[in-house]
Amino acid sequence: MEDESGWNVAVGKSRSEADSRKVVSRFLLYSVFLLSFGFVSRLEGEQINAAFTLKNTVIRQADDSAKDRDWVEFAPGVDWPQVLLRPRSGTWDWSKATILVVPVENPTPEPIELLVRIDDDLYAGGTEHTMGSLATIAPKAVVDLLVPLHPFESLSLGMRVGPPPVVDHGNEIMAELARRQVAESVHGKIDQKHVAAVHLFLRKGDRVRTLVFGNLRTEFGLLGKERVENLVDGFGQFAHGSWPEKVVSVDDLKHRGELENQELERWEANGPALDRFGGLLNGPKFKATGFFRSEKETGRWWLVTPEGHGFFSLGVDTVMVADGCTYIQGREKMFKDLPADDDPLSVHFGANDSQKLAVVQRGRAISYGRYFNFYTANLERKYGADYLSAWRDNTIRRLKA
Repeated sequence: MEDESGWNVAVGKSRSEADSRKVVSRFLLYSVFLLSFGFVSRLEGEQINAAFTLKNTVIRQADDSAKDRDWVEFAPGVDWPQVLLRPRSGTWDWSKATILVVPVENPTPEPIELLVRIDDDLYAGGTEHTMGSLATIAPKAVVDLLVPLHPFESLSLGMRVGPPPVVDHGNEIMAELARRQVAESVHGKIDQKHVAAVHLFLRKGDRVRTLVFGNLRTEFGLLGKERVENLVDGFGQFAHGSWPEKVVSVDDLKHRGELENQELERWEANGPALDRFGGLLNGPKFKATGFFRSEKETGRWWLVTPEGHGFFSLGVDTVMVADGCTYIQGREKMFKDLPADDDPLSVHFGANDSQKLAVVQRGRAISYGRYFNFYTANLERKYGADYLSAWRDNTIRRLKA
């Protein structure tokens, strides 16, 4: 039996020999292999053996000989090459779990879109008894892909994808959080007490694609809108973690401003000599024409200032503080420690409608209403009441540096 995606979902059956010959010879359509896939549940503390079916895929041991990882090569030119996992008998009970964790590595130089489908019926198809999600695994990335077992539409809160589910931030370090990637476009619904299958598959491609999978497991963590409450701290940073550059207080922010000023002063004292247009006084000399132009010198093209000195252009045409506005209306619980109405920093609240500014913004759930500008608020904390003048001066200094 095949579903609408062209998958052969009847366990123990394979496509016809004629169909299999359409695929590159080494990508045979395998029947079911009863193997220990290493499906580990942190909740139950025991390994769950799984049977898996290879469809237009080949599994080989990782190059580093690790026993808990498998390289999966997905065949080119066929629809939905995949690995289908199912319990050896009966179904899995994931009623106490909220997350399926899929450790995956992309060893290739190209991004790969991985689709994950979970069924509570082996013959599920369409939109019944199934839920799906997808994730783009970046080149050379090693991630724990987090697949929520409850649908959560992150776009309703103005995010393309939700944050990592909160498991235990007290013990988790940021390096571990950075490895966690939440699946996108989670949709559908399953009965978690009777999970029948997990599909790991790709869309049709024109070349062999390889992913490396580790031991799948289930976890429990906050999901849905609960996991985004108090997500952002008063400085506009991720609240549930720490890292060396994270601002922890207003005094810390001011101290960083002092260090930056010292660094800029060192650069200004030791930087290259420039003309008033930013041209290198000690670089190649050209005729001063009074106009910007390009000129070739000893086989190399130069941009030349009106005074006849070569310069390098970064192409920056606009620098502004308004880009720091973050819409808070409709998702107020995401933000902690916002200024009270009688706080001097409340002047950084405002209202806008981005739907009128660009076609790309239209129809987005969070694109209008009340906002808070974390950028300007932090500038005032850093430089004081005259923060705009200080910001302009330091911005120019940074651009020159």
